Amino acid sequence: MIKAAKRKRTITAWALGLLFCLACAPAQKRSAAAEHVRVGHQHLADGRVAAAEAEFEKAVQLDPAAVEAHVQLANICVMRGRVAEAEERFASLLDRYPESSLVLSGWGKLLAATGRLEQAEPVLRRAVESENPSLDAAMDLATVLATLGRIEEALAAYERASDLGASTSIPFLIGWSEVLDRAGRPDDAIEKLEMSASMDPDNPEVLEGLGRAYLETGRPEEAVSILRRALAATQPGSDLYATRRQAFEKANTAVPRRRAHPTMPNVLLIVIDTLRSDHVGAYGYPYPTTANIDRLATRSVVFETAVSQAPWTAPAIASLFTGLYPSVHGLDGGIRWSEPATSNGGNLPFAVQKTLPPGHQTMAELFHRAGYTTAGFVSNLYVNAIFGFAQGFDHFDDSHEDYLFPDGEAKRRAEVTNQRVFDWLSSGVEEPWFLLVHYNDPHWPYEPPSPYGQSFTFGYNGSLTPNTTREIVVTHHEVPPPISEQDLAYIVGLYDGEIQYMDAQLGQLLEAVGGLQLKRDLVSVVTADHGEEFLDHGAFNHGYTLYEEQTSVPFIISAPSRLKPCRISQQVRLIDAAPTLLDLARIDLSGARFQGRSLLPLINGSDTDALDAFSEATNFGGQYAIRSAGSMKLIHSLASQSWLLFDLRTDPREQDDLSARHSTEVQELSSRIDAWRERNRLLHRAIGASETALDHVVLDEKTQQGLQALGYIDP
Repeated sequence: MIKAAKRKRTITAWALGLLFCLACAPAQKRSAAAEHVRVGHQHLADGRVAAAEAEFEKAVQLDPAAVEAHVQLANICVMRGRVAEAEERFASLLDRYPESSLVLSGWGKLLAATGRLEQAEPVLRRAVESENPSLDAAMDLATVLATLGRIEEALAAYERASDLGASTSIPFLIGWSEVLDRAGRPDDAIEKLEMSASMDPDNPEVLEGLGRAYLETGRPEEAVSILRRALAATQPGSDLYATRRQAFEKANTAVPRRRAHPTMPNVLLIVIDTLRSDHVGAYGYPYPTTANIDRLATRSVVFETAVSQAPWTAPAIASLFTGLYPSVHGLDGGIRWSEPATSNGGNLPFAVQKTLPPGHQTMAELFHRAGYTTAGFVSNLYVNAIFGFAQGFDHFDDSHEDYLFPDGEAKRRAEVTNQRVFDWLSSGVEEPWFLLVHYNDPHWPYEPPSPYGQSFTFGYNGSLTPNTTREIVVTHHEVPPPISEQDLAYIVGLYDGEIQYMDAQLGQLLEAVGGLQLKRDLVSVVTADHGEEFLDHGAFNHGYTLYEEQTSVPFIISAPSRLKPCRISQQVRLIDAAPTLLDLARIDLSGARFQGRSLLPLINGSDTDALDAFSEATNFGGQYAIRSAGSMKLIHSLASQSWLLFDLRTDPREQDDLSARHSTEVQELSSRIDAWRERNRLLHRAIGASETALDHVVLDEKTQQGLQALGYIDP
């Protein structure tokens, strides 16, 4: 009896197990089919249509009721031009699943794709109004209604599609913006385009649409800036490039422009990247690095103490251009890496860099409005149109096809930049002109062309070569490996050789411009964006501290018919350059938004009020510095909550920190930094410079390589 009972229980368990397996089999097949559908969608996203089709076929073999797989197979038929086969598939599906939103959506898409819009509209509407509304159908319905010219219905369809989640699609937002524009709602259209830009700030189609919308709504200067970025993201020589070039030129023509006054001079602004003032002869350097700058200084106004507002290129030049502090104009941060994510754009994480927002006024824009022909020639990849630096320029030469990074030249040599300038000047340029020439030679890598710099490195017998200095110089804010005094002198000698070479080319530029038969006066300016450190405070390079070697720059103005040569010891700021040059040209500054001031009253002796100079370094934790109108300088680090205080009159090299001995002075200067930061915050808001997607750019691989070659990105 017991054995019989056991046999009965065993048979029962076996039967139950069999039933369970039979019951699980369909579920397992459905699960496997769903996995094939998922992989098929991934293949479609990657453009592998044949592989996707194979996956969907496997799905329907495992599960004949896999509706999504059937629909995708029909869609692939449409994609491959097999419309009749697709119609047969949809006919069968509609018989079996007449209320399926997936089937209705696919059938409506086919009808629309084959031009049967009137038939597609009710099918798509059924898919949208079904119990499980289709997002794809909602987007297609909006497009069909817009194409049919039923604008109000199309707007309602776009709203419905947005409610279902379509607003994460760039093509959808672009289409919606076009319908809003046709409905006479341009501001709403711009809002949708700006949403598109937040998802893909480098998409030239989005930038082009936004630029055209800005132009149509009376914002031509912003249109010019955005359309220039669209051009920078478009392959030169293509049909799209030609179309976008036409849009840019139309916008540029629409920028308000007065007739230049006969007394307005030509203005030549020379900006030298990475030139600390104490390596310039006119500023006391004992070695022959800058013969031509020194010669110019003898007939110029020389500001002996000029303070940069940032210790690296992008924010410093943005401050030079706008007359604003970095925390106001917004280009106050370096490269950041996004968090890893999945994107149709491909390989993440990706590098993102802030740009100069298009709404800011630059001195080039103000010169252009006043009737000037404006041109810029730049030699550092960071001073590129994609970062917003082309604002206001009729001609902006920032192409970098001749850069051979990562294994060759990472910067354009001054002689190449000069040749481009000479070609432009010889093309019959209308006066007056505002000409920016940016030289990058003193920037690392230091490898001056022969024979420049040989006298500075003569006799060196150490192990370093120009190519092997990277591991020492490009250590960013970290402590570099130990080196000998001889090695240090060699590196400094290479840097001085780059300055010497650049100065020779600068001399050729001044000679060429001086030889022109100009109808107007010439104002020539030489300055720099920032300096460079050579173990002055334990590091190399620039961008991470606010000591004098990084923020003290030359500032020389030559205007023989307007200004008497002199030397001015009172400190000035790089943000004073734009209002000073515009004032020299007698351009009205009443509507300009500058934090800097014109220095003409100081030069003429009618204004002797000294102002504090502030600088910012926000790449790593945030540093702020105040250089008081007297001799005191306070550096505040937010990351470490530390303060460094120096008396520059007795300690110009900032070696003796007085903060522990002068707490009252620290407190007083710190409160002035806090007040200045609050003023910046309020002005940033008042100008409307809050961050948007248009204030960022995603760096492509070539740009990343170039910035890596210059030391901005770790290899």
